[in-house]
Amino acid sequence: MLVCPPALTHESLPRFLRVLHLASELQTEQIDLDCTALRFVDPMGLCLLNQWFHDLQDKGRQVRLNNLPLQIESFLARMDLFQGIDCVQYDNRTGGYQRNDLTGHAIEVTTVRDTDSIDLAAARVAEAVVFDIPDIDRTPDPDGMVAPLAEQFTELLEYVFSEILANTMQHGRRRGWNHAHATVAAQYYPSRGKLAVAILDNGCGLLETLQTHSAMEGDRSHEKAIEIALRPRVSSNRDGELGLDMRNQGIGLTVSTRIALASQGQFGVFSGTGWRKANSNGPTASKAIPFWQGTGVYLEFDRSTMGLVHKHVIVRELPGFQEVGALTFG
Repeated sequence: MLVCPPALTHESLPRFLRVLHLASELQTEQIDLDCTALRFVDPMGLCLLNQWFHDLQDKGRQVRLNNLPLQIESFLARMDLFQGIDCVQYDNRTGGYQRNDLTGHAIEVTTVRDTDSIDLAAARVAEAVVFDIPDIDRTPDPDGMVAPLAEQFTELLEYVFSEILANTMQHGRRRGWNHAHATVAAQYYPSRGKLAVAILDNGCGLLETLQTHSAMEGDRSHEKAIEIALRPRVSSNRDGELGLDMRNQGIGLTVSTRIALASQGQFGVFSGTGWRKANSNGPTASKAIPFWQGTGVYLEFDRSTMGLVHKHVIVRELPGFQEVGALTFG
């Protein structure tokens, strides 16, 4: 029986991925996972579990979650982890629990499989980030000329998150990975004032996407591909392949990670065997991890300082800045 780590989180990513690799090597139809020690699951843990369950289901395999703590079971169920999943067995002791309203505090596990779902998912994440930020201006302009800061911030974040999700449909589905989809989840932690957002896909990965990019400069590593992907305007035109009405500027990943750091938060991006992360208190670090087929993005925002983030400065400092549609960054 495989043993589940005590935490399934972005920080425990290497250990979590090793368990998934061990599970894939088993020859049995059913995988038994001992969850006795499991105490904490963050949004990235939810997304990884959900994608793993879908992969097992597609392969006709099953997994049994043994000794799943009641509190964790309740949390996983409330976050809709098991929706649409038939291959997972566990002692369902919480099926009759009342569902609490999670508005502003969490976004249940959400699957994005088509372009029609992108903007809805991006809007939910953006609203969750901006929700209940203290001291942020929500007062409408009496002349109706300038939107309140809260509305501007929501529109900007909705745009950058839609760009990240669009990359799954545009880039992640290349070279035979046309089945790729994204999974989104978010969770607010009141004791720390942090809201964590995870976006995970099972596409071709950043290295495959950027293998012909001039900036690779002969270094065909997953770590190098992530570093390039964090530069502004690396992705190709979004409108050409998706037919969307918003001109792609390739700033989604760049702006979202910079806003996270500016708000005293953190970010992490992993793809293949590469993992690059940073927080507001230290330099960006890279390390090797067990292989993941696709790309994961983890963002953590501090609501107590988000109202002080000068978003227009972050965007306008990007090389070749252009305003997008009706969005006002100033």
